[in-house]
Amino acid sequence: MFMNKFLECYKDTTAMVNFDIRAGRNIDALMPIGELASTVENDIAKGGIGCCIHSSLILAKKLKENGISSSFIYTAEPYELNGESFMGTRVSVLYYDKDAKEYFVANPVEDVELFSKLGLDSSLRYSRYNQDGTVRIPKSIMGTIVSDDASRIPVSDFIERYGDGEAYVSYSIMEDESKPFCVLFSDRAYVTAEDFKAIDTVTLA
Repeated sequence: MFMNKFLECYKDTTAMVNFDIRAGRNIDALMPIGELASTVENDIAKGGIGCCIHSSLILAKKLKENGISSSFIYTAEPYELNGESFMGTRVSVLYYDKDAKEYFVANPVEDVELFSKLGLDSSLRYSRYNQDGTVRIPKSIMGTIVSDDASRIPVSDFIERYGDGEAYVSYSIMEDESKPFCVLFSDRAYVTAEDFKAIDTVTLA
């Protein structure tokens, strides 16, 4: 089944990344997307830190290796660093479940941040998932995170939840791995929760 293969890639991703919001500064946006994904995965495997970009790049790479197309979906993300407030960009993975015939968004950094906060090493993170991909969350920290369904969020729900009704999408990001990573941002399309269902599903299917 599609979700079995997808969740294997997703869990392998969230098991290996340790969260740090500052890691986004280490991304070389001029590097070809395929080379960047491999570099990021290798660095993380050696104990490097990562944020939403790293988590989503690794997941997209693993999905492609398993024959699953994906895209990046971007939403505005406010965050604090050293006592100051900033507005950044959340990078998540948009995919099409061929069995359910529906789009979903995977937001792996949410689970990565949770696991890092709990101090869980890679081997223990796999056991935190239910069969459907939702995370078992300790009651003591329930109020500090957004959701337990980060592996499979319906797109309209995701855009409303994280983007206040609007987002941008870069389609089929790993199709041409020679493109510089920065090109993804210039080639992205504006979408809203209301009009997303009008997008041609053949793009990802």
